[in-house]
Amino acid sequence: MATDPSESTEHKQEPPADLPAVKPPTTGFFLQLFVLPAVIVFGIMLVWFLFGKLAHNDRSVEGYVEAIKSGGGERWKAAHDLTHLLRSGSVHTKNLELAVSLKGLLENQLATEETEENGRRRPRAAEPDDEERLRLVEYLCGALGCFEFTIGVPALRRAAEPEQPFLIRKAALVSIARLADQLGDVDDPNVVPEVVEYSREDDQQVREVATYTLGFLDDSRSVSALKAALNDPSVHVRINASVALASHGDEAAIPALSQLLDVAQLAEQFQTEGSSTEEASVEKARLTVAVALAALKRLAERNPNADLSSIRTSVERLAGDESGFLRVRAKEVLVAMPGEASTAQ
Repeated sequence: MATDPSESTEHKQEPPADLPAVKPPTTGFFLQLFVLPAVIVFGIMLVWFLFGKLAHNDRSVEGYVEAIKSGGGERWKAAHDLTHLLRSGSVHTKNLELAVSLKGLLENQLATEETEENGRRRPRAAEPDDEERLRLVEYLCGALGCFEFTIGVPALRRAAEPEQPFLIRKAALVSIARLADQLGDVDDPNVVPEVVEYSREDDQQVREVATYTLGFLDDSRSVSALKAALNDPSVHVRINASVALASHGDEAAIPALSQLLDVAQLAEQFQTEGSSTEEASVEKARLTVAVALAALKRLAERNPNADLSSIRTSVERLAGDESGFLRVRAKEVLVAMPGEASTAQ
């Protein structure tokens, strides 16, 4: 049987006399091993950052607008870059002239034409196979959602109409939601009834995005539509509806949110509705549970009198989940629940 060499006291060999003495590491050694590589990495990151800044600043906002107007094949790219600039907190979100220009560009892409039905005029739909134009209209919608003005809302409403491809409708509805969130009101009485109507369409994807948008529209009709969406056959629509109601402190969200606290059940639903793998479905389910927990916390904060006793057991179970990601959020909900702070310890 082999023995541990460290335990044997026999046959120990003396180290050769000609071996050099071991010296402690010098400051130069540490500088070479740790500091210099860090400086090199920092230098690479700095160059990357500066080139990124140059790439963004090599064209003025007027230049972006002119590139979009040019009709060239890369105009969608100019719209993309301008949208990214506006979303990065640019001062140009206060530029009314720019907002008016982009509104006009979007309206031109959605130009009206005569129809044979009663001589009425309706928006010209973007062709689904015209990828460049689809991208252009999508980014124009996105850009108009970044401004501190509601001047682009009428054009966004037209882009959200059923005649348009889903990609454009989605971009328009998300921008309307963004404006409502930033400004508190979109200043257009037609928005709520139209988005409510979209939340009832047959297309699940449209219902999902419309329900998301309703969550940012502070109106009794929005709340009624969100409560109706809690019974939607699509789990994605139910998620958006319950999270939106929770953000308003509405207790109607509690039963729906309680059904979003089971990872295994959600993963099974996601796999049934889509084509994702089992692993992807489980990961998506965990993220959904985290969103539901965040919504419950917000509900408890918005409505301290809300009765959350029905979901206490589920939240306590998640507070002991193997995933630290869910444990932390579950404990935050327990702390926010009246009289439950001790349970979260």
